[in-house]
Amino acid sequence: MRENKLKECKMGNSRQIYDDKNFPRIAYKFALKGTSDKELADVFEVNIQTIDLWKRVHPKFQKALRRGKSEANANVAQAWYRRAIGYTVIEDHITNDKGTIIITPVRKHIPPDTQAFIKWMALRESENWSETQKFEVKQTHISITKIDLTGLGQAEMEIIEKLQLKQLTENAGDSRN
Repeated sequence: MRENKLKECKMGNSRQIYDDKNFPRIAYKFALKGTSDKELADVFEVNIQTIDLWKRVHPKFQKALRRGKSEANANVAQAWYRRAIGYTVIEDHITNDKGTIIITPVRKHIPPDTQAFIKWMALRESENWSETQKFEVKQTHISITKIDLTGLGQAEMEIIEKLQLKQLTENAGDSRN
């Protein structure tokens, strides 16, 4: 029954024999690199529907993709966080002293990136760090002092009458209402 795992998947013009041993490993490695499902379909020389089918039919394949994408996302989040708070690296400083190459490790501090910090906080604590501001209007009072209807045509005037705005236009500026 194990041989049935190597079954041919036919979807549109794609024909590929699924390899339960190798395809999950390959999918995992490409998912780590941020490969999309469409790009993965190109790697396996199948169409996107075949990748979707393999994810539904082969649990190992789906699990490998999820694990790879999850690890890739975690790596990006960690790099983004480090950039937001700053970090220290050790670099080699190479000098030449009378024909002798000298390699000296040097600590270099990478300062925090303000934009990365703001974006990180906006995603983590949006109520306090959002780039957009939200205002709640509880009461409104609109005072219309004058409405000029001279530029309106017959059709617009009919709409005003249908919406019963004529009284509003007649009383505009009247403080008794």
